Amino acid sequence: KGGCFVVTIQMLSPVTLDDVDLIVDALLDQAQHLSGADASTQLARVTASAAKLSAYRVSLVAKIQSSQVWRDTDPNATPASFLRQEHVVDQREAKADLRAAESFGRFPDLERACRDGLLSREKMDLIVSIGLRTREREAVFGEFVALFVDIAQRLTLSQLRRSMDMWADQVDPVTLAGDDHDAHQRRELHLHHLGD
Repeated sequence: KGGCFVVTIQMLSPVTLDDVDLIVDALLDQAQHLSGADASTQLARVTASAAKLSAYRVSLVAKIQSSQVWRDTDPNATPASFLRQEHVVDQREAKADLRAAESFGRFPDLERACRDGLLSREKMDLIVSIGLRTREREAVFGEFVALFVDIAQRLTLSQLRRSMDMWADQVDPVTLAGDDHDAHQRRELHLHHLGD
């Protein structure tokens, strides 16, 4: 009544993604009837739900990797090549998926935050890519994961990147200094005369 929609999921059988699709379709139908305030409330909730779905995706990638299903069709395949071919992702996305899956196994705080909807996939990827970029960072990364998860909930992606860069500068200053020096050394301007 009054636009209220109730979904009952029978727990006697396993929940499927068809159930998720049904609920999302119903939410999409209701979206046009929400007030601005209700839409704002729902936006906060859907951000958490999207993070949980991303965690599910990472869990599926971990299962694909550990089961070695990627060898079934091609004994020379790799998990990354399987993801590229079977799931139409580019190399960068395949590597990010595999890195995220590995990180779930290594850092339970990170996995828990994603599964609880506290950490978006974008923020998790940023934390992992900066935190594990060098051996020096990786050696201490585990000590800081809980802190990164905590601050990520209060920062935008760009603010989190700046914070992670400041952390990296403290734990691995040589790499950053080397990168800056190399960038400085590679400054060049090339002029080519074309035609007239």
